[in-house]
Formats: sequence, C-alpha cells, structure tokens
Amino acid sequence: MKFFATASVLVAIASTALAKTQGCLSTKQASQLVSRFSSLLSQSDSDLGDYNTTGKAILAKEYIEVSDSILSLTQRPLGSTTFSGRDAYLAGLGHAPPVTGIQTLGIYVTGCSKIVWQWQFNGVGSAEFPVKGFSLFTTNRKNQLTMTELEFNSVAWGQDISQLPCGDSEPTSSGPPSAGGSAPPEPSSAAPASGPPAST
Repeated sequence: MKFFATASVLVAIASTALAKTQGCLSTKQASQLVSRFSSLLSQSDSDLGDYNTTGKAILAKEYIEVSDSILSLTQRPLGSTTFSGRDAYLAGLGHAPPVTGIQTLGIYVTGCSKIVWQWQFNGVGSAEFPVKGFSLFTTNRKNQLTMTELEFNSVAWGQDISQLPCGDSEPTSSGPPSAGGSAPPEPSSAAPASGPPAST
C-alpha cells in the first residue's frame, strides 16, 4: 500500500515537471493574459504599460481573430477571419469605442496552450441587454496570443446597438464587436479604412 502511495506521488511530480518543460500555461499565466487582453478591449493602461505596448507584448505578430458571431452581424460569409495580423487588429481596435462593463465569468486552461475565457459585457451600446460569450485563445511558447476564436449572443449585441441584419432599425456608428467592441473591416490584413465598424 505504501509503495502505491509513493508511486502516485512520483507520477504526480513527474507530470508537473513534464508540463513545465513543455511550456504549459499555468492558471496564473492564463489569468494575467486575460486581464491584459481585457485592458486592450477597454483601452485602459495595464501593468505592461499603454495600449500599444500591451498589445505588442501579448499578441503575436501573426495574430488572427475568427468569429461567426461578428460575421453574421456584419452580413458577411461565415468561416472567414475578422482580423488578420496584430497591427491590423490594434489599428481597428484603436478606432473603436472602448468596451465597458467587462465581467469575467470564468477562465479555464485546456491542453498546454489554450485558454477559455467566459465573459459578459454589460456596457454595449444602450446596455439594455448584457452580452455573454466565450473566447478561445491559442498561445505560443512566448505566452503570446496567436489566435482568438470568439462567439457571443449576437442578437443581444445587435439589439444594444440597433444593428440586426433582419431588423428595421438603422445601424448605429458603434457597430458590432470585433473582439474589442468595434465592427470589423472587410476580411483583409489591412486596417479598416472607415472608422470602427468588442473581448472579444
């Protein structure tokens, strides 16, 4: 019995050591990344510095964002990217109204390099309806985000900004989210040409 107990402890220690050598994310690292990403959406300073400094620190240069929720609100074909490239993402986000009322409902590490962020945005547009969603982040060995896949209650978001594809109301300038509260540009690696069209 004592042998099995000792063996179990050794296996647990070996598993932890292996995870560290493989560069697996810890819960603390995941929470820090989510906090910093959230500061991008709210366009507030973080412990890394200002908006652009934070963005360049936590987003990989090849960062992409994917969201059928955004594409459906902007009446574009599903399955394409909403942003390609860190610089394009930061430029688009910088022209968007800051996201307010960001509430974290849960942060979960899955595998060695993925984070699930469950969130609720309480300050979208008229703020009549809270918007709940999930963001799935993929990270690299430098603990930077390489991709965000997000889906959310696009009906609630569309109601809050009076922009539903099937509605009669006129679209507002605040547009649907592109992980940071702004409407995304047409699929392209370039920054949006016309103002902001949320996270994620």
